[in-house]
Amino acid sequence: MSAKEVYRQVAVRSIQQYRNLTVLGNAWLDDTSDDWPSWIPRWDRPGYSPRVGLQSDYNYNASGSIKPILVHSPREDSLILQGLCVDTIVQISPLFTIHDDYEEPITPLITSNDERLTANLDLLSQSRILIGDRKNSPSTTYGAWSSLTNVEKANHKQHKHFADFSSWLLRVFGTTKRDAYVHFSHRFCDGCRHLIVPPFTSVAHSVSYFECLKCSFDICTNCYVGLGVRCSKGHENVEETVVAGIFCRYSENLVERLRGNAEGGNPDRYQQAVARLLYRDPLFFRTEGGTVGVGIRRPAVRKGDKVVVLFGGRVPFVVRRVDGEGQAEAVGKGEEYYRLLGQCYAHGAMDGEAIEKWKGGEFLKESFELR
Repeated sequence: MSAKEVYRQVAVRSIQQYRNLTVLGNAWLDDTSDDWPSWIPRWDRPGYSPRVGLQSDYNYNASGSIKPILVHSPREDSLILQGLCVDTIVQISPLFTIHDDYEEPITPLITSNDERLTANLDLLSQSRILIGDRKNSPSTTYGAWSSLTNVEKANHKQHKHFADFSSWLLRVFGTTKRDAYVHFSHRFCDGCRHLIVPPFTSVAHSVSYFECLKCSFDICTNCYVGLGVRCSKGHENVEETVVAGIFCRYSENLVERLRGNAEGGNPDRYQQAVARLLYRDPLFFRTEGGTVGVGIRRPAVRKGDKVVVLFGGRVPFVVRRVDGEGQAEAVGKGEEYYRLLGQCYAHGAMDGEAIEKWKGGEFLKESFELR
């Protein structure tokens, strides 16, 4: 029996026995092996975790109390699950903009490698996204908030969180009155073996590097441009990209607001919470309906991918629809299925909100065939 068959059986039996989809958090789409179904975990790849840096699936409850609904498939490489399509991704970026929500968000200048994602959200929501916090229920980092019957205690937890965030952002701006970038990926150059940029260091400009799209070889700009270093495996498909991070847009109003809320705040505590979610080289996304989220960069999420809540899943997933039209050699003509790209954090969809909308008639139940 092959490793793939063993892992397939373990995954299916895990879903059947434990009545959840936690095992799918170990699956990831490997573009180098098209014959491996995207939903079957790659336990043969030691040392690699495909999970976006959520602290634990069990801190979330995206599908509410609904258990997995498995639909029989005649194909052994196929897993058919029922769930809801929450939205379609329309923008992706390695950079998330922190801005003063009292001001009208400014559409940033878009260049070839520095497209910043700016969400039309209040400052508290922006601070929660960076730590993977649930919107309407107990905080994964700071304890219970709005779901507490003790409103005074909930308000205290929220105040502590915002004080931590405010003191951290003030530290980012420092004494300079300018915009700042904070990169948080621990990414090394495979040429000189140095960090491409020290994580959580405030810099005036975004830092880019060159990544091989066929393997995990990364090259800093100095090595690639100045020294002519190229992928050690000879791959020529290399792309310049920005190190994942945050763009903090400076304004006097924002700084005054932060100072008024920073008393008693612990910037290190907030930074540690950010690091837990974002250290796995994340990619920020925005959906057609305005939902903002965080997914993993490899495999890269694309525009047009779907954010779905699968029944039994504690967190949402990102999937990619594959249409058989024009791909007769790969799949049957007219046949379609989905590739599982991995877990994601989707703000406002982590605690059963999609299920409630479905019950209210806003969403339709669908079957998703994963291959």
